[in-house]
Amino acid sequence: MSWITINSQNKGPGGRWGHNSVALDDKLYIFGGYDGNYLNDFYCYDFDNNLWQTIFQEGQVPEPRSNHIMFINNGTIYIQGGGGISKTRFGDLYSFNNKTWMKQKINLIPRTYHTGCVGDNKLFIYGGESGRDLDDLEIVDLNNITQYIVKVECYVKPESRRFATIQYYKNQLILIGGCTQSYINTPSIYIANFIEKDNQINITWSLLQMQFSKWGQSCIQFDDLFYIFGGRDDKDSDELYSFDLQDHKIQMINNENKVKARRKHSASLIGNSLVIYGGFNGKYQNDLCFYELPLINSVPLSVELPSKPYQEISQYKFENQFQLENGVHFYKEQYDCLIQTDEKCYGVNKSVLINISGYFRELFNGDYAEGQLLQLDLSFVDHIAFGIVLIFSYENNLILPILNKEELFRLLELCDYLDMIQLKEKTQYYIAQTVDKNTIQEIYKLSVEHQNNQLQHFCAFKVSKLKMPLQEIDNIQSQQVNNMKKIRKLSIVNEL
Repeated sequence: MSWITINSQNKGPGGRWGHNSVALDDKLYIFGGYDGNYLNDFYCYDFDNNLWQTIFQEGQVPEPRSNHIMFINNGTIYIQGGGGISKTRFGDLYSFNNKTWMKQKINLIPRTYHTGCVGDNKLFIYGGESGRDLDDLEIVDLNNITQYIVKVECYVKPESRRFATIQYYKNQLILIGGCTQSYINTPSIYIANFIEKDNQINITWSLLQMQFSKWGQSCIQFDDLFYIFGGRDDKDSDELYSFDLQDHKIQMINNENKVKARRKHSASLIGNSLVIYGGFNGKYQNDLCFYELPLINSVPLSVELPSKPYQEISQYKFENQFQLENGVHFYKEQYDCLIQTDEKCYGVNKSVLINISGYFRELFNGDYAEGQLLQLDLSFVDHIAFGIVLIFSYENNLILPILNKEELFRLLELCDYLDMIQLKEKTQYYIAQTVDKNTIQEIYKLSVEHQNNQLQHFCAFKVSKLKMPLQEIDNIQSQQVNNMKKIRKLSIVNEL
């Protein structure tokens, strides 16, 4: 994977730094910044048409500013704070809807060079500068635009800093990097846990045993990873890092084509692509670039397992797995219940099925248990699929004859019906191994018909990995794939 620069069909916002951007409805919105003058212009980039648009602004338009924060909550765009002419520091909050700006009735600490993020309808604002470097954390309830009382309940807390990044992740705040007023790096990384009670939020900071020694970088979260680009230490950076909070690892990502080093650019997420604009490296940059991020954690099917969790055998050998006596097919000799499928009657051991299936656990052992049940009618169930279920229940291994794709999806539906998560995961993995250019449309279509979201996402992943031409995936309509098509279309245009 590598960086790709988008050559739009018309002129964009122009070079700048300290602006900010958000992504909404597959479009990129950029507001303000500094290019030698403080700006309050508003632009939108349309990926479908490869065009920049100047947004007409009505209402209470924010004053020109840079180094503000910009975010989206419930479909509404907001900007907060920043710095303007004559070293003005803003403590305001504006919302933008239907081409109209509205200044919210709240007074926050006037600050610039700060960082912020949104989670659970809350705005978190940290640090920055207001005549001095700040270590204040402000929290706003975006439901009613009121401010929480914040109480820090620990002795260890982050140093005052500017040009840092903060992210909301699984009910925690992650603060990364930054610098002091003298541009001395503050490389520490902190995590904040918090408890909300009435109108007060109690914060506990903890220091991680790892560092990131840059300021002015961007950070976005995707697929349980944080992606950090650019920034400055002793020089401006063109490096892209992934930060795995679970493993406490920061790794530099190697790529073939790099973009110019920069700091105080903007970064947003479109589909699975990191999109950056502008920034400063001695010159104000005006390029729009993207980097396609790997779909790893959200599509666990793409991860190679140590060994195949399945075994394919012929139809004849599969049939021979079962014994037949008095019209009853059974896998092991001892059984205490008969289950009728569409074509075959199976003898089963209820205690075995209880251990592997939520459906049978409730049926035989739950609140509505029919403990003395000796026969069960499942004549709507395919007998081959149930035979696979039965063997898995005894062996905890997927053993199956060669099936067509429709039969495999029916097996997945039976796993859902019987509440057999482990078997479903192994069957999905088996299907995933068969996905290639010849089968991707068939599998995607079936995953839509059978409402299997994981395999839909996996098809999107394969489109990315296989680098398929656009015409080969025209029938794939998932939002994620559409985003990939838009981004890849631009890269193909730029390569011509």
